Amino acid sequence: MDNIEEIEDRIEELKQEKAKANSAFTRSRHKLLQLLEDDLPSRRAVRGAQEILNKNQERAMELLSTLSTEYAKKKDKSMRQNVTTEMEKIDAELTEAQDRAQEYLDNRKDEASSIATMDSETVWQCRIKELRAREQAEALQMEVDKREQQMARMSKELQNERERLLTAQLESKERFKELNREIEN
Repeated sequence: MDNIEEIEDRIEELKQEKAKANSAFTRSRHKLLQLLEDDLPSRRAVRGAQEILNKNQERAMELLSTLSTEYAKKKDKSMRQNVTTEMEKIDAELTEAQDRAQEYLDNRKDEASSIATMDSETVWQCRIKELRAREQAEALQMEVDKREQQMARMSKELQNERERLLTAQLESKERFKELNREIEN
């Protein structure tokens, strides 16, 4: 008789633990599904919610399996069948939630890939613009260098011409002085 009472006590404890585990599973499933309804949750957040759901499902399934074993000891086929039905229901709910999460992640990956493609195209266009700007800057710098060389050459020619004119002026003055001396003599 004591053995049956122990089994009954154990079953009651397991039922209480099962209720808590099922509640945690249901909450985590709802949290994942709600997250998927939100405006573009991150892949990391979805994966984190999936992990929590998986852990809660495993805990609920462990307790249901143990409860089924206790019902087998008690030879209660009807309650074992109820536990099996509950396990199947939890498994189906997990599968449905995980399928929706995976579908979201797959779509998000495609979006991320599209965004990455658009980003790389934008980067490519920016690089082309930058290259063109550099080419224009180099062309302008070459033009500036060319003009500076022309100015330096013209400055040198001007300096040479100035020196020639000064020399010619000096020679003219000297020649003028010579002519004046010749006239005076």
